[in-house]
Amino acid sequence: MLRLGSCLHLRRPRQCREKKKGEVDTGRSTQPGHSHKLPQIDPEGASRWHTEWCKKPDIVVSGANIHCSACNRTPNVPAMISKPSKEGNLAPLPADELYGTLNLSWPPSVPYRKSATRATEETGLVDGDVGQRSEATNNRIYTKALTSSEIRLVRLPTAKDRSAPLHLSLEVHGDQRYPEYEATSYTWAGEEGDGSLCWPIYVGPYWDILLQTRNCLDMLTFLRPQWGGDRLVWVDAVCINQADINERAAQVAKMGLIYRQCRRVVVFLGRDVVDPSPGQCYPLRRGLEEFGTLATSPNSPSQLFNDDGKLNLRFLLKRRFFSRMWIIQELLLARQLAILVGDFEVLVDSYTSQALLQRQDNGGHGWEDTETPWLQYAAQGRFFDLNVLQLLELTAGSKCSDPRDKVFGLLGLLQSGRGAPVPDYALSAGHVLAGIAAHCVLDVQFPELLYNATGATAGGQCPSWMPAWTQLLALGDTLPVGKWCSVPSTSEVKEITAKFRRLSQVNLYPNIPHWSESNDPNVAWVNRTRPMVRDAMPWYDSGMVDASTAALTINLTHLATIPTKLEFDFEFEGIRAYQATRRVNNARPGADKFIMHILSRHPALDQLVEPLDDVFVLDRPDIPPLFLILRSGGRPAGSFGLITCCHHVFLEFHNPIIP
Repeated sequence: MLRLGSCLHLRRPRQCREKKKGEVDTGRSTQPGHSHKLPQIDPEGASRWHTEWCKKPDIVVSGANIHCSACNRTPNVPAMISKPSKEGNLAPLPADELYGTLNLSWPPSVPYRKSATRATEETGLVDGDVGQRSEATNNRIYTKALTSSEIRLVRLPTAKDRSAPLHLSLEVHGDQRYPEYEATSYTWAGEEGDGSLCWPIYVGPYWDILLQTRNCLDMLTFLRPQWGGDRLVWVDAVCINQADINERAAQVAKMGLIYRQCRRVVVFLGRDVVDPSPGQCYPLRRGLEEFGTLATSPNSPSQLFNDDGKLNLRFLLKRRFFSRMWIIQELLLARQLAILVGDFEVLVDSYTSQALLQRQDNGGHGWEDTETPWLQYAAQGRFFDLNVLQLLELTAGSKCSDPRDKVFGLLGLLQSGRGAPVPDYALSAGHVLAGIAAHCVLDVQFPELLYNATGATAGGQCPSWMPAWTQLLALGDTLPVGKWCSVPSTSEVKEITAKFRRLSQVNLYPNIPHWSESNDPNVAWVNRTRPMVRDAMPWYDSGMVDASTAALTINLTHLATIPTKLEFDFEFEGIRAYQATRRVNNARPGADKFIMHILSRHPALDQLVEPLDDVFVLDRPDIPPLFLILRSGGRPAGSFGLITCCHHVFLEFHNPIIP
């Protein structure tokens, strides 16, 4: 028997029965003809744990115990947790398609050749029953799918006792007329990496059970107000029906809007970082630029502070939270961040000093020396100057459990006017990576992606022009094993050219009357009257990607065929010079010969390139050209495979009348 004096009785309008002071809760059923008995445990362990005829639940809470006095039921949380993991709320990852049968269609802005619409029955699930069971588990909570203009918000009621079970309600708001709310930034798995859904959150008037991770429960419990009115927050794991891949994709596409329009973003780094002590009405608020000067408080975790008692920012930056992919756009899109540390709210906004790290006791390194170089853009808005490829490079070391989120997690950072793709969780990871590569080259017109191509190492497993994603991105929870290749700027190419000319002591004849200065006395042009492809059409004009094989079609100019095996010449400033010499008509040494000089940072280009490989030029006005070494014989017939890109190619003629 439960007495009102020893329990917290939560009242819900129209659904909950209010007890008078001193009344004893007998657990008596309100169903006509139902005999008096003690509360019964729900045998199924379902999210809706009441009897079917319970229309007006009367929820009574006593410590950690919950039961409905209207139907005499108690939730069976252990039974719900013990159900097979495939009843969780995340749909499984679709398997990658084989090259040759890709059927690429994403993003739709890419011109695909022979592309076909995916079959309407495709769901992106490996086992169709999984999606049905997940929907059946959560349909009491997510009663309808959100429309394109709607979002859900969590309403957290006040609770003076932080140990009380977490109960919340969900509200749907549409037409972009949203109430003032806060968004949250946290990691599902927390600092310990525990992503198991084993902790109950109670939702709505029936207190339906939604299982979440321990870190999500800790965050919501900490954010639940102890004084004042309710708190409206947006939490991705709760506000999005994770079992509905269509809603999940649509809401992920709206995250840019959600985080830009919220009042602020609250950053939860874990229960071991915040001050859980009761009795403090409001936290101390300080700016991030003051971080290194903030002193410890009696209840703050000791590991957050240096020996001098000052807060240690670099310690925080090494936490698992800052390595996760999804938190990047959450921190960059915010108007203001409130990072919960100890009993402080550390605030970050557009006025935060960019030289913050120089105030630390680590020698004064900049953001590029940290594990979080992207953090310099937090609440700044300057990331809009970056394209997809630059964002991928900036966030290469960030981790996520779903490899597709390496791309989807960045789309909210792109301005919609630039043709930003929309996430689609029905696609495989291979489809997403192929699509974003095509988007970078053809939509963004950023062929510099080819500098990071798989090239000769592709081995027929993927198109040679696509990046070696497994080496450049932390797919899943793995770390990248390589670095992105940078493209030399105009000034760098001119500097490289001048140094090579001085070291090689030869007169060089570039074959491209292009961006180099025509009054340079050390440069003589050959074939000046020969038309370039760029004179007739841009390199991207009529460019396309084969929907089945992902083969790329672009416009290039053929420069020359490599006549013989490359030989290493010399190295300067990390750039290696190779050459291939062709003698004409068995000419005597030193006369009537043609030498091709290739400059590259590749450590063993002479072992990679073969005689009769071709050098093509991707030519652009006022920008240094891209030199591509291609090998014929690819599939389909008449196509080429990309071997590698190089920094520059020069032609040396010892007899100018050689054809």
